Amino acid sequence: MKKILISGYYGFDNFGDDIILYVLVSALKKHLDNPKITVLSNNPAKTKKLYDVDSIYRFNTKEIMAKMENCHVFISGGGSLIQNVTSFKSLLYYLGLIFLSKFIFHKKAIIFAQGIGPINGIFAKILSGFVLKKADLISVRDRESYNLLKNMGIESVLATDTAWCLDVMSDQNRLDVEKINIGIQLRRWKDLKDSTIDIIANAICEKFNDEKVCISLISLQDDYDLAIAQKLKTILLNKNLKAETRIFSNLSIEQSISLLGNIDFLIGMRYHACLISTRFDVPTLALSYDPKVKNLALESKIPYININSITKDVLNSKINELITKKDEIRSNLKEFADKKVHICNENIILLINSIILD
Repeated sequence: MKKILISGYYGFDNFGDDIILYVLVSALKKHLDNPKITVLSNNPAKTKKLYDVDSIYRFNTKEIMAKMENCHVFISGGGSLIQNVTSFKSLLYYLGLIFLSKFIFHKKAIIFAQGIGPINGIFAKILSGFVLKKADLISVRDRESYNLLKNMGIESVLATDTAWCLDVMSDQNRLDVEKINIGIQLRRWKDLKDSTIDIIANAICEKFNDEKVCISLISLQDDYDLAIAQKLKTILLNKNLKAETRIFSNLSIEQSISLLGNIDFLIGMRYHACLISTRFDVPTLALSYDPKVKNLALESKIPYININSITKDVLNSKINELITKKDEIRSNLKEFADKKVHICNENIILLINSIILD
């Protein structure tokens, strides 16, 4: 029985990181014989319940030392952990765990499917390079991370985001299969102003004002998304939209995957919302608030708009493109997603083999 300790930005109800942990834990349980998995979390009780794993508080030094001493493999997995844009303390925390695993307890350490950087400052770069060079395996989710490590003299495997290994789940009770289901996923963001929400509402009313349509307003992280969804629904009702309008909130990970994988179109902001919809060939219009969303759109060839550049004409034009080219977009996404899934599965197998060979 392999004992595995996992760290990341877990227990904060962050949708993207929760999806990553969900896939990682599922893969470990699928490919290993009864692994003993412990996750460092900001909310251990919730993490235990959600993922059926052991979990300890991410700053409980005594318990971390005990788990590290007794584990076979330490995995630093997640989104962008090794960076100091969030804070230098964050960088020290994640590097510190890798240092602890290699220099103190001499365990196998794996950095799995991460985005590395930005790492600003000479000291931060030297420290990061010193620690990361001791890792037994590093895989990264994007070429920028691969190139950054290469410039630091560190070998890595260019893979992809772990979420590409998701499987869609049927949930026929949640969607009306007799209607065209349009998913709208927005999140609180400094550039998403009330005037922008009103432009989005007007476009929905103009393009989807039909009783055969269902507008699904999707909240993936209620602290950030739900109030925006409620505001948009109120505006739509005041505009007498004929289409049925529903809010989906307080969703489990499985429900989120099912919803995003079974809709007919998505207009979305969140990176992992757009990733999951493209994973399941759903024609998607990305509203980019972060470079990673734009990069996903460019790579997958889906239409996108920068959130701070939305105008009525531009949005209507992009929605027209989404509708009129839906078959072409769906076909492109099928080919694109298949390649990403293949790369993701190869990275999972690389991880499993590295653990087994411990």
